[in-house]
Amino acid sequence: MKNLNLSGHPGYLPTFGLHGFARTPGFQLVFFVACCLLITIVGVVDIWLVLKYPDSIFELEQNPICLLLIEQDPYHFTVFTHGKLIGLTLVISGLVVLFRFWNRIAMLVTSSVALFQLWLLGYLYLFSDFSHLWRVYID
Repeated sequence: MKNLNLSGHPGYLPTFGLHGFARTPGFQLVFFVACCLLITIVGVVDIWLVLKYPDSIFELEQNPICLLLIEQDPYHFTVFTHGKLIGLTLVISGLVVLFRFWNRIAMLVTSSVALFQLWLLGYLYLFSDFSHLWRVYID
């Protein structure tokens, strides 16, 4: 019997020398959930930074869509935070649908988004002007 994942299709995650372990449905589910948690945590940290340091956001935000949302309510950021949370919910929901019906594509897309979120967190922490704000919070 073939090793089937939750969607009924054969698993296609690369094994990285694990000889089939990475293709098991349990591993794929744990990996998928871990990636979704990482995506969510980085998204929430991004929103938290905006709410914690509202004076800095106008100089530091580089995304034009986010700047447009911030301009709608520049003092309370309700449009921005709701927009970010709706976007985060849509992304996670889309990934869940992908995982349910197209597991092979879902694993690739989810891991790519998670890697991008890790890069974003590293950029915010190490290379952006937010880095001095993080160090104050951590110390």
